[in-house]
Amino acid sequence: MSSDLYEQENYLTPDKYVSGHIVEYDMEKANINMLLKANVIDQNYYNFLYYLPKQDREVEVGKLHFKNPDISKIISEQLRYYRKIFFELNDIKDEEVVRIAKDAIFILKSYNLTKISFDGVIFRPKMVASAMLNLNKILIFSNYNEQNQINIEVKGLGSNDVLHQQGMLVLIANVMYMIDRVSIKDALLYIQDTYKQYINLELPIDYYREFNSYSCFKIKDMDLSPMYLNEKDKDILDISFNINFIRELYSIVFNMYMIYNRL
Repeated sequence: MSSDLYEQENYLTPDKYVSGHIVEYDMEKANINMLLKANVIDQNYYNFLYYLPKQDREVEVGKLHFKNPDISKIISEQLRYYRKIFFELNDIKDEEVVRIAKDAIFILKSYNLTKISFDGVIFRPKMVASAMLNLNKILIFSNYNEQNQINIEVKGLGSNDVLHQQGMLVLIANVMYMIDRVSIKDALLYIQDTYKQYINLELPIDYYREFNSYSCFKIKDMDLSPMYLNEKDKDILDISFNINFIRELYSIVFNMYMIYNRL
């Protein structure tokens, strides 16, 4: 029996850590395809929009929204219909759905789906991951290159994820690598050691950048959040924000350790 999760525009599995063959399937040119299927635009205007640069196409679709307030509802209904077809043709079960974000569907299966094109609508494979970590609703996906080096992709930090590549993302990538390639116990010990270094202000300054979409530093007892600070400024920082993430990371990995040792 197929999953009925296609009804949801935004869904995230309750599992904090998912391991296996995860593929993100994105509907190609979703907005204009759904408008064409609903006969809101004709083929000629669709062709015009299709070949526009993405930013210009979004401006044109925005104009349509302004003229017709029902367009968002129309697109939503069409997306639901095509998600339903996608789920049914591929016999997707609830436990195989990692995430739904409107026109993007993340599926956990041991193989790539083959029924991804129908009625002129294409769900293209976009990202392949071997694991997903849900860290307070910031999603980190991991995969490995030919040299067995871990790569991660982050959803929830916007373009600021680059600011954490010498900080919190180092911790997270190392933990995910240890879970996959070393042991869960070693991952726990590593988090404990990093936590001690963190609270003793022994880590590089970027570890203390708040792990959110703003990615700023928080100054103690002041309404200041600078984007950049020097290493010598660590003693003026309020470091409480990222402590919660490190504790949550430890909790997730500890639960995995307990489950593994009960098997």
